[in-house]
Amino acid sequence: MLQRLTTRQAIVPGLALLFAVVWCVRFLAPSPFRTGNLSTFQFQSTVLDERRHVWVYLPPNYATSAEHYPILLMHDGQNVFDGNTSTHKGMEWRVDETLERMITAGEIPPLVVVAIDSNDHRANHYLPDRVIQNGVEEGGNAEQYASFLVDELLPYLHQQYRLKTGPHNTFVGGSSYGGVLSFYLAMKHSDTFGAALVVSPSAWWNNRWMKRTTEDLFWKHDVKLWLDIGYSEGGVEEFFATAEVLQNKGWRIPYDMQVTADGGFHLEAAWARRFPDMMTWLFNEAIFTQEPTL
Repeated sequence: MLQRLTTRQAIVPGLALLFAVVWCVRFLAPSPFRTGNLSTFQFQSTVLDERRHVWVYLPPNYATSAEHYPILLMHDGQNVFDGNTSTHKGMEWRVDETLERMITAGEIPPLVVVAIDSNDHRANHYLPDRVIQNGVEEGGNAEQYASFLVDELLPYLHQQYRLKTGPHNTFVGGSSYGGVLSFYLAMKHSDTFGAALVVSPSAWWNNRWMKRTTEDLFWKHDVKLWLDIGYSEGGVEEFFATAEVLQNKGWRIPYDMQVTADGGFHLEAAWARRFPDMMTWLFNEAIFTQEPTL
């Protein structure tokens, strides 16, 4: 017994040391999260009066072709490509890895993805109304942020990269408050954005703002909507209430709207898991032309 205790006393500190080393390597040391043709730059916005860190993913063979590509703008760019910069350390959307695989396999056409980092003004820029939420006043500048995207960043990107034009080649996506912003852009700027990925949106925000906005529509916009959520998140009831109103306004599953839910949490890992399905749906043009079977 004495020998066994002595061995255990030697093993336990060793395991603790091993765990500490693994933790440091996993969460503190830089990791090769980035894949493919991925670059960054700083963009000075006159509209926002600040600089924004912008990520650009270019598809395989971009440098050797003369092709023009659709573009997907994504919010909270620090979480999209690199687990080292992500809000939750080591956890990201894995957009670059997913697109490299799907494009190379011919599962979807090549596209450019541009992701813009958020900052301390995130809630103010992503939310359309100025309200007090949980004792904090926030929101109100979504239209200003939309002007930054539409009037400043997109024109610059079209100068710098070979991009297709028009709303049917220009998409937007984001999660949480970024999902609310994507929904706002789809409703207010469908002449620019032809599809929106509304991922785990805060559908509860501002007394069901998304649902109320949909109810107030005079007509259905020509924009495709992907809406998803995890059952382990909050706001599931408000999410499905919004989706039901959208259907009542004329959006049809799966032709110009898709609604999906799984057991995921409100985390990048869940959004990374659902991202391949988002891309498959977004580029499956057959479902937008096929008439539903009665």
